[in-house]
Amino acid sequence: MVTYKVKYKNYIANLYIPEQKSGKVILLLPGLPPSTNIEKMLSILLSTGAVVYFPNFSGFIDSGGIFGAKNSIKDVAELYNLATKSRVKELYFGKEIEIGKVKEVILIGTSFSSIVALLGHKDKFDKMILLSSALLFNPKDFPTKELGKNFADQMKSLLSLLKNAFPFSCRTGKNSDLKDFLLGRSPLSQKKSVVDALNKLKISTLVLHGKNDTSIPVEIIESIQKNIESPYITWEYTDSAHSTSSYKEDSQKVITDFILN
Repeated sequence: MVTYKVKYKNYIANLYIPEQKSGKVILLLPGLPPSTNIEKMLSILLSTGAVVYFPNFSGFIDSGGIFGAKNSIKDVAELYNLATKSRVKELYFGKEIEIGKVKEVILIGTSFSSIVALLGHKDKFDKMILLSSALLFNPKDFPTKELGKNFADQMKSLLSLLKNAFPFSCRTGKNSDLKDFLLGRSPLSQKKSVVDALNKLKISTLVLHGKNDTSIPVEIIESIQKNIESPYITWEYTDSAHSTSSYKEDSQKVITDFILN
């Protein structure tokens, strides 16, 4: 694997090149806050011969703009254009990096970025994978009141964390967009919006969730699946927790099989 940092418009992204390229390109969206512990997931993805971009959303770290739900959703379609390029330039020294002919572009969202991927893909990508998906935010939409309350408390803690621990690396400004989204007040974070988006999918999609996920209990995803009729979606429940670093051989095989087939 060779790692680069590239700039595209106002976005900064890490670029990972496998030893043998297959013509597949993966756009791996960051979680919230952006995880630096993605080595295991990168290993899984690069084993398929895919080139991987790991970008920062608007307002994250050194990417421009303000971070928010709506901006992040818009970012997905913009970043698709980066993923289709046959060559890009390295940020610091301007070295040209050859990607080669792009045969397939795959979008992957994890946790928070799963809902961002779902609402922002615009049918541009060839495939989509949603991992440990945070797809519901309105407590009233949860299967039980207890699950809804626990998740709402998590989101309040997350908002406090972003404000106090990441004030320079995650620029939210005075925009209430992110707060409304994470607390389930935005029209975008309602169950109806999620169900409609899933049922309208026109690209092959894998939803993979861990049975031992305590951040987003599996019952939440199962409650969504009951409302979905799309033939484009494959639902898989594996023996893993929330973090992708917990993914075992069963999860890894599901992911690689989906990418390669």
